[in-house]
Amino acid sequence: GITIAPQDGRKARMPSRIAAFQDNALATFTMGDATYAYNTAWKWCAMCRPVGSDAGIGGWTPVEETWNDFRSPSNQINDFYGNVPFVDYANWRYGGYTEGIHKQKVNDLSQAYRQAGLIRGEYPYALIVDDLHKLTDTPNTEWQWIAQLPEDLTVVPHNEYTNPNLDPARDIVFKEPSTTGNRKLLVRILYAEGSQPSGLFEFQEFEGLLSGGLTAWRLTIRRISERPRFRIMLYPFQDGQAIPEHSESPNGNINLKWNNQLVDTIQFQTSTQTVGGIDVELTGIQISRSGNQNVIDTRNQALPMDIRW
Repeated sequence: GITIAPQDGRKARMPSRIAAFQDNALATFTMGDATYAYNTAWKWCAMCRPVGSDAGIGGWTPVEETWNDFRSPSNQINDFYGNVPFVDYANWRYGGYTEGIHKQKVNDLSQAYRQAGLIRGEYPYALIVDDLHKLTDTPNTEWQWIAQLPEDLTVVPHNEYTNPNLDPARDIVFKEPSTTGNRKLLVRILYAEGSQPSGLFEFQEFEGLLSGGLTAWRLTIRRISERPRFRIMLYPFQDGQAIPEHSESPNGNINLKWNNQLVDTIQFQTSTQTVGGIDVELTGIQISRSGNQNVIDTRNQALPMDIRW
């Protein structure tokens, strides 16, 4: 995950990029490129690098990248600060000093891309698609898809699934306390590649340190593979509301059919693109409704960063 080395307080300003965005009446999708953030640790050097100095931190490399290095070519900052290296960026607190930001390479991901979208209509749902890959030891990489969830949610046991469209092999259902209502959340694993070291999923309290005594509960889906290709659907519903039937066509298309005969067909189409001298995999998402209405098409839209570390 993202590693931050705090210096002069806790800072988490790691650059990433919105690599694509689409918005229409039926769907809104965005793609984020967080490759650099997952590969790199940053450390600030407060009051150790005066303006004009080349003072550094032993074992760390100055961050010579600028805002414009991370921004898309069509969204450059024209003012001077857009091309100031982060290591020389003015310190916000101490006059006469720079931020002195340095970095270390902590991972070797070729890509960490996520597409997330909201699909509108009578039955709104969300779709999350991850394109992930590591350059070394790739077949044995354990990937974790993690969702932070409210602590009052509980998992509905499989033996309490009463709707025939719920499949224990792919579906995870959460419910709120009965004292507050009957809302539920369906997390449907449309696809996830690789072996399952901990079964279909885990839901447990995070054991790390959180400020203020806070607690956090996490849904974790683990896969061991070269590319996990997580494709996850989130669908909120209440008791008695329709749950989509899942089916897959011979060509790999996924069909979500509701009880009013509305059908959303999802096509995942992968392509290869050279980014920063390395070939990466990009997933295009096409969704059509009831065979004749285009909902979204994200193919050939993404512009990831060339910078990885």
